[in-house]
Amino acid sequence: MGNVSASLTDWTTLFDGRNLEIKLRSGGILGTVDVNGWSHIAYLSVGEILVHNTGNLSLALWPASRTTANIIRSSRAVLHLVSDSKICELRLSATRRTGINRLTIFDAHVLETVAHSVPYATVRGLIDFELHDPEVTLERWKQQISELRGPALDRP
Repeated sequence: MGNVSASLTDWTTLFDGRNLEIKLRSGGILGTVDVNGWSHIAYLSVGEILVHNTGNLSLALWPASRTTANIIRSSRAVLHLVSDSKICELRLSATRRTGINRLTIFDAHVLETVAHSVPYATVRGLIDFELHDPEVTLERWKQQISELRGPALDRP
C-alpha cells in the first residue's frame, strides 16, 4: 500500500459525536502492543471515539480490557479508520483520564496520520456490525460522548 499524508478533516465528521443514530454501523480499529510485544486490536464504535475541534481524540474504553492496560503501560495506540476511500492510520499518544462513568477515558494527541491506498481498489469499509438493541446502545453512546466532551487532561 502506498503512504500519503491524510487530512484530518476527511474523517472528523464520522467521530464528531453528533448524529449517532445514522452512524450505528461505523467505527474504527484501535491497535496496541501487549507486554510481550504481541499486537492487540479492539473494535471501537462511534460512541467510543470523539474528535475534538483541536484534532485531538478522546477514547472510552473498558477499565479491565487489555487495550486499556496496554495504553496505560505505553501511552501509545494506533487508530485505523476509513476516510475518502483510503485506510487512515492515526498514531496516537494517549493520557489516561478517570471516567465518571464505568469507563476509562484516554485523551489522545495525533502524532502522525498516514493514508494507505492502492490504485486498483477502493476501500468501502473497515468494520461493519449490526446492533442487537440500537435504542439502548444509542443511549449509552450518547452518555459516553457527553463524558468524552468533558475536561481533558492534555487538551490545548
